[in-house]
Amino acid sequence: MAQLIKILKGEIKDRLYLQFLKKNNHTDMLLINKIKEDVGNRNSMLHSATVWCNGIMNAYTTNDSFLKDQHSWIASATNWNRFMSVATLGMIH
Repeated sequence: MAQLIKILKGEIKDRLYLQFLKKNNHTDMLLINKIKEDVGNRNSMLHSATVWCNGIMNAYTTNDSFLKDQHSWIASATNWNRFMSVATLGMIH
């Protein structure tokens, strides 16, 4: 009966969906790192676009390794871009 209740609540579906996304995540981290190196800190719009690109590529996969590895670079964001960095973390998780 407990298993039936979990199925009806959608808990099993969500767990399987997350497992599928993690398993089939083919994000090219080398590409994101190359974009980050080319962008640097010169342009805040490109900085935000790079962080947003990572967020979209890893949406709902819980793969936040880029954000953890590049913490100092992401922390250099100001105002709206700082909010975008936090928002992408929410999008990933």
